[in-house]
Amino acid sequence: MDLRVATWNVLCDAYVEPEYFPHTPAAILDPDRRRAALLDRIRSLDVDILCLQEVDAGLAAAIRAVGLDGRYAPKGGGKPDGCATVSRLPVRSERTLAYADGSGHVALFVELDGVTVANTHLKWDPEGTRGARQIAELLEGRPERFIVCGDFNAEAASETVSLCLAAGLRDACPAGGATSNANGRAKRIDYLFHSLDLRAAPALLPRIADDTPLPSESEPSDHLAVRATFTS
Repeated sequence: MDLRVATWNVLCDAYVEPEYFPHTPAAILDPDRRRAALLDRIRSLDVDILCLQEVDAGLAAAIRAVGLDGRYAPKGGGKPDGCATVSRLPVRSERTLAYADGSGHVALFVELDGVTVANTHLKWDPEGTRGARQIAELLEGRPERFIVCGDFNAEAASETVSLCLAAGLRDACPAGGATSNANGRAKRIDYLFHSLDLRAAPALLPRIADDTPLPSESEPSDHLAVRATFTS
């Protein structure tokens, strides 16, 4: 089995405030321009499974309108976004986990032939405890052959990442590399973890620094897409 998977936080339009992106020209943040750029990138990533976070209902509809199989799990609590999983492969089943903490955050599971992929956007908090509780909930009763990915809002030394490793999962991109520079600090908070019966070959990430413009002319989100090819 060769399975190409990517995870990408696409930056919901409702969260775009120009002052948050001081290095980004205003024209880049225009919603129509950015949506077109997002769709172009989604189609060009050339993966079998694409797990997206911060997807609003309009982008989810646009993904389906261009002929892609996009499964969508909106967040609760009146939040404007959710998780979407785009698959080129037949999906045998899907389900949504709404985390028990009442945050509205969710995980979207899709079962393919021989592997289950979970896509999530974990809740941020200063101590990192909410994300850790959410990932623990996601990992309960996980299937044997499993990939979990998304925006974890947690760095490599966090309890959230430690829980994934303690559960017997491997980091598909152990060499790291920053995936976002929100608040003017480049850091790695987007991950692909997998069960031990899979081997991962990660794709190289563009290098970003604290002041790298994101979004930019070439990157339509404030996160980079993280990709890997899995074999068994």
